[in-house]
Amino acid sequence: MILLATVIAKKNEDVESMIRRFRKKLLDDNLAQELKKREYYLSPSQKRRRKSEMAQARLRRRNSNIVIKEED
Repeated sequence: MILLATVIAKKNEDVESMIRRFRKKLLDDNLAQELKKREYYLSPSQKRRRKSEMAQARLRRRNSNIVIKEED
């Protein structure tokens, strides 16, 4: 799988705005996260453990927003 993000320069566009568009495209395509994920090898058991930990954290965040109101 080839990861590729390209930005084509618009007419009279400065470099800073091209870099901004490039970074936004990386975030939108989740390429930066994918590169971080591929930086180190994880064994299948480590992948399962990390996936489980992420799911538990997601549930904790979701449940922390729930407020139970008791009726008087």
